Amino acid sequence: MRLGSKDLAAAVRKVSDFLEKPMTEQQVVDLCDHLSFSSMSKNDKVNREVFRDVLMHENKSEKKFIRKGQIGDWKNYFDEDLNRRFDAWIAANSEGIDIQFQYE
Repeated sequence: MRLGSKDLAAAVRKVSDFLEKPMTEQQVVDLCDHLSFSSMSKNDKVNREVFRDVLMHENKSEKKFIRKGQIGDWKNYFDEDLNRRFDAWIAANSEGIDIQFQYE
């Protein structure tokens, strides 16, 4: 399954079907709005300082855990070593999961 902001409504419907929890079109629209970058970037539960302190220890000048919402912006923050470490972590922790993320 490929997940991305380009087809969030389709991903929501696919998850809804998988969970066998039918949703009305209005519920899909509402959930997509809630999951939008704009909404998530304003959500305190997503942008709590603990996330920044734990996950962004190499760049504590960041004010939010969620930055710009631009695919590929990670290149402005990751050096070659950090990219290699994340690739290794992702490979080790996503084995057997059929989800592809869009990085660029």
